[in-house]
This record gives sequence, C-alpha cells and structure tokens, in this order.
Amino acid sequence: MSGVGRVMGLLLVLLAAETRAAKPVTEGPVAVLPFKNLNQDATLEWMRLGIAETLLSDLRASGRVQVVEREQLGHALAELALQEARGTEESTAARVGRMVGARTVLLGSFQRAGNQLRLNARLVAVETGVVLDTAKVTGELERVFALQDDLVARLLGTGDTKAPRRQRRTGPRVVKAYELYGRALASVSETERVALLREAVKAEPDFTYAREDLVRLEARLREYRRAAAAAREERRSRLLAMLGDESLTPEERGNAAFQLFVLHKHARSWWGLRRDAERIRGMTLPERISTSVREQALESLASAHRELRQREAALQVTERFLREFPGSAHTVGMELQANRLIAELRERPAGRATAARVIAEKDAWSTQARQPSPKQAYWIRKLELDHCTLRWDHFLFEEARRVCRSFIESWRHHDDTDARVDVCIALMKEITALAEMGRFTEANASLEELESFVDAHPDIASQRNLVEGARNSLPSDDEEATAPGTPEGPSGGAVRAGSNGKDR
Repeated sequence: MSGVGRVMGLLLVLLAAETRAAKPVTEGPVAVLPFKNLNQDATLEWMRLGIAETLLSDLRASGRVQVVEREQLGHALAELALQEARGTEESTAARVGRMVGARTVLLGSFQRAGNQLRLNARLVAVETGVVLDTAKVTGELERVFALQDDLVARLLGTGDTKAPRRQRRTGPRVVKAYELYGRALASVSETERVALLREAVKAEPDFTYAREDLVRLEARLREYRRAAAAAREERRSRLLAMLGDESLTPEERGNAAFQLFVLHKHARSWWGLRRDAERIRGMTLPERISTSVREQALESLASAHRELRQREAALQVTERFLREFPGSAHTVGMELQANRLIAELRERPAGRATAARVIAEKDAWSTQARQPSPKQAYWIRKLELDHCTLRWDHFLFEEARRVCRSFIESWRHHDDTDARVDVCIALMKEITALAEMGRFTEANASLEELESFVDAHPDIASQRNLVEGARNSLPSDDEEATAPGTPEGPSGGAVRAGSNGKDR
C-alpha cells in the first residue's frame, strides 16, 4: 500500500472512532425493562430479569446516566398489566417510561443456542416512542457479563467494553450464580429470595450483584422486624386495655387474654409474656372466664420461664399447673415438659463433674498433636475450638464463653474459609452460653457480631443459617424494655434476671 493509501486508511479509522465517540449522550433517567425470551423456553425465564437487573446495576455503577430503580419499574409494569395495554413494544416501553419519569427506555431480547447467547437491545425515546439506537452481541454464555459490557458500550457510545467497578469472571460457577440470582429476582417470597441470593453468593463468592442485593434485602428485612415490633406493642396495649374494660363481656375480655398470649409466643417476646402472664394471673376477672384464663396464663408463664432458661422457675410453674388443672388439654404436654426440665437439671451437675477429666484428656492429646507438622496450624485451631465446645457441652458456660471469645479473637482475621467457619461456630457457642446464663443483652451483641462477620465474607454465606438459628433461640424483647416493675415470681417472691432459675 502506498503512503497516501496508508494515510487515508488511518484517517478512515480515526473518523470511525470519532463517529462512535460522537454518539449522543443517552438522556436519563433510563428504565431497563425485562428482556424478552425468544427461545420460549421456561427454563430460561430467569434470564429475563437477570439480564435487565445486572444491566441496570452496571448503568447505575457507571455514574454516566441516572436510572429508574427496579421496585419503581415493577409497580409500573404491574399496573400496565392490569390495564391490559396493547400496542408495539416501543409504544408500550414509552408508556412505562412516562409512568416512572424516565426519558429513555432500554428494552431487548435474548436467545440461547447451546452455549451461545445472543443479546439484542434498543433505546427508545419516551417522549416520541422512536428507537434511538440498537445493538446486538453474540458470544459464549459463560462470558455473559463481557457480552453485557459490550452491549452497553455500543448503546452508550463509550467505546469502553470494561465496566470499571466489576471484575468480570467467567465459567460454569458464574452461570450458576447468575441463574440463582435471576430466580431470586422473580421470587415473590422474601424468605425464598434471601435463600436464593445466599445460594448465589455461595456458588460464586465474587458475584457482586447477588451480594449487594442480599445486603439491601436483609437491611429491609431488619426494618420490617422493627416495624412489626412497634405494631405488636401497639396491639398489646389495646389487648391489655380490653382486659381491664369492665364494660366488655367476659368472653371478649377472655378472648383478649388468649390473643395476648399468642401474640407474645409468635413474636418470641418471652420477657413480655412472663410479665403479662403474671399480671393477668393476678387480675380479678369475671367468674365465667377466670379459670380458663388462669389456666392459659400458667401455661404461658411456664413457657416464658423455659425460653428464658429459667428452668427451676419453669419447673415450679409447670408443677403448679399440673396440680391445679389435672384435666386440662395441656396436661400431657406439661408432663412432658416437666420430665424434660428434670432431666436437664440433672444433666448439668453430672456434666460438670466429668468436665475436668475430659478436658485433661484433651490437653494430654493436644500436647502430642502440637508437634511440628505441615498441618500444625490446622490442628492447633481445631484443638482450640474443641476446648471451646467441650466446656459448652459440659455446662461450664462462663468458661466456655471466655475460651470461645479467645478463639474468636485469635482466628477471626485469617483468610482461610475453614477458619472463618470455625469462628462462626465459636460465636454460636458464645451466644448460646450467654443465653444459658440469662445474659441475653450480651448474647444479642454477639449475634450482631456473627451477622456482620458472615455479611463481610461471601465465602461463608452458607453460615447465614446459623444467624437465623441463633436469632430464633433468643427473646425478641429485653427485660429492661418490657418490665416497668419487677414481676412476682412463681412462689410469690420477686424473680430477677440472673437469680431464680438462671443456670450458671
């Protein structure tokens, strides 16, 4: 090629690049609609929302254009479906855009053939319904995010196929995480959505979309819990007012008492149940409901003491129930509870008596196991965790708490996934040891620590079930917030935290 030809060729390349760069800036806010499944294959439906949401997330992260969030768009699509809208895809997209205040709508489709994926997309101006630009990319499914980057670059005219925020991974694990993420987006159950997002993070710990969605969803769930607690307290106040309202029929007042007991049990507000059961047991109620309400109050009081680990107090109330209401429908259950409480109270002294011997045997074995070896750090960690769990198993809860805390502080900063799982186990032992000693405020603080630890490390997302298990084992309320005065104990004396029935 002559010198003039080379110069002309270079000019043409530069002109093409300038043309791409000169593409008009997309006007925001941009709404990204679910992609159309051209395969008509139900097993690929997870991609409809998955592609749309990951594209939306990338646009948001780029900072180049304002976007319409998924929740706002979902409401508009639902409303449009109810209206049974008709028209072209472009006109429908424009209607949705106007409903959510978008200036531009991105809509598209996908088609899969074996391991090949084709993505088509177009930008539609909301004001006119005119297609502003189109783009098409094809490649391997395992490179789906690189394909999406290319698609966005072509539509926005940036010429940049790499999103600055995300490290683009490829492979079957990414596709599996992507599928779980798409299914989570389509789920109408918050519980199922959390489970699917956790599975996605477990399948691919660096799957940023699922991890960020999980953090946002769990934050919303915490807000729901706070709102539910406030609503329960308002309902509790109304039920207590009904109980004391002598203008109501005995049946209405009795029903209020039963609803109050159920409210506390469903919410796991055991301090509140103990307080209100004691209060109702001492109330003067109409004769027609007095016996049934007292029966339910004693059963509820026994449950509250048991859940608060006040086993001796629970046994006293259970025995009183069996003595006063031998023909009750709860009799069989209360007998079983009494036997279980007796067995637990017997096990503890026996376990403590053998603890020293078992721990000494473990110490003797650990001396040998600590000899230099390629897996020395592993064995030391497992032995230290054993010392935490052994003390817990033998009811030495205060010792267990100290040893478990030492283990947590020693190993929490290690990068090894197995070490992080062991830290979670130690935190669980600490939480339950504190709960067994009736120190629920400290137990809840350790629970928050466990939750934060799991949230901070995607490679142990599967340990999230420990968080939920621990939360369900603790009272949802606390003694200080629910007890304006010290309630009367089962034998007429005061019951204080850490005293009657609290096993130390």
